[in-house]
Amino acid sequence: MKKNVLLYSGLFLLICACYIGIGHPSDTTMLVIGMLVTAFAWGAFSLAYLQNPTMFVLGCGVILRIGYMLYTPLSVRTHDLGQVSLEGRGHAAYLLQIIKNNQLPQAVNGQFYQQPLFYLCAGLISKVINSLRHMGDNPEVLVDTAKVFTTFCSVMVMFVAKQIGETLGLEKKTRVLALTYVAFMPSFFITCGVIGPDAFATLWISLTLLYLIRWNQQPGYRETALLALCFGCGVMTKISCALLAPLTVVVVAVKFWKVGEKKARLRIACQTAMFAVIALPLGLWKCLRDLIVYDKKIMYVPNAISDLSTAGESVFARVIGFNFQMPFRSSNPYADVWNDYNAPSYYLKSALFGEFKFQVPFFIPVLLTFVTVVLSVCLVASVIRIIWKKDQGALIYGGAFAIAILSAYSFYLKMPFGCSMDYRYMNFITIPAGILLGKYCTEGRFGKVAAVMMYSFAVLSSMMYVVVGIF
Repeated sequence: MKKNVLLYSGLFLLICACYIGIGHPSDTTMLVIGMLVTAFAWGAFSLAYLQNPTMFVLGCGVILRIGYMLYTPLSVRTHDLGQVSLEGRGHAAYLLQIIKNNQLPQAVNGQFYQQPLFYLCAGLISKVINSLRHMGDNPEVLVDTAKVFTTFCSVMVMFVAKQIGETLGLEKKTRVLALTYVAFMPSFFITCGVIGPDAFATLWISLTLLYLIRWNQQPGYRETALLALCFGCGVMTKISCALLAPLTVVVVAVKFWKVGEKKARLRIACQTAMFAVIALPLGLWKCLRDLIVYDKKIMYVPNAISDLSTAGESVFARVIGFNFQMPFRSSNPYADVWNDYNAPSYYLKSALFGEFKFQVPFFIPVLLTFVTVVLSVCLVASVIRIIWKKDQGALIYGGAFAIAILSAYSFYLKMPFGCSMDYRYMNFITIPAGILLGKYCTEGRFGKVAAVMMYSFAVLSSMMYVVVGIF
């Protein structure tokens, strides 16, 4: 435990040091070269001396995330940032209300409806860092510094994914392949340059899955308290962090049924009550405040602008069909929030490129898209395989994958807008998907092909976002 605390504290200080020491250098090429040299050195050391491919994968993931954060200015590739002042209604104004006025926004319009935990944590970190830098009055600097926190959250997701693989007892090769998918998923890079709660929310859902697995293996009061904290703090970050609530109910019900003895069942009932006492107040206090003060529903989410609506398309075209046309033109690999309406293809494109377009040689995104399509087919094959084999060990991570998919489709059906399909809302699915792909690479019929595609995915993803930094 102490070793982990030291490691995570060191990673946070590393991110802070990179942000403060490097910032946004004018010679981005030198920064990228430095990233590549560091990545090579880390990889050579871990593989040649420690014989630890996990360290190599984690190291590359850390470097790519920090690098993206450093070369991406505040207003580039962002979502709902809004005016960077107290008069705005976006994420920036929410942060500034906390940093400058030490209070939550006194309204629920714009992005002010969001749960507060991300803004409280990011605001505190920004305030401390900028007080040390003596830059406490510049609104743009205050908001930009929040990227330190989003980058740390994105990095931590990798380490939680590593712990999930170890807790499940997966084979080493399977764990490395699963971690590779998480470490090199471009959507996690993009969240490092975005001011918003998505990276923090993904971290909480990932921790929820970890502690749900641990509770299932050894149901105790400590595990229950940690699981409840993850749920409560997750919902205090974003309502969608309640994603795994149905799976948790199923796991608890199955455990309750299997234990048989009255004392054991009473203990589980007490743990359930303890869970509710911790999680519900933590997660719902802001919702109840907004309901009482502003008469806003607990699940309130504002509609997007009408120009983004996809309601005119059929349900089949929106959520079931898939456009297999290969992207041979430079604009095709990228998601188009104004015109796209097919969820599966949009999920794939936004996972790789967000809702943005990049000035890079077009063969890189084309090849990355092709490789990801092949991996998606392998993912479907892996799901079919575990269902066919009735793999009991896949109950939790398979269930998490299924719930995440159903939740994404449900959200899109309820909110039929182009922006509702953005993969950033479902970043968590990368972890169970990575496990399923890792299992298929080591046990599936075409596992060697899938493994080659996984390594190609890592190489092309790295190439794409190093080139983005150069250009």
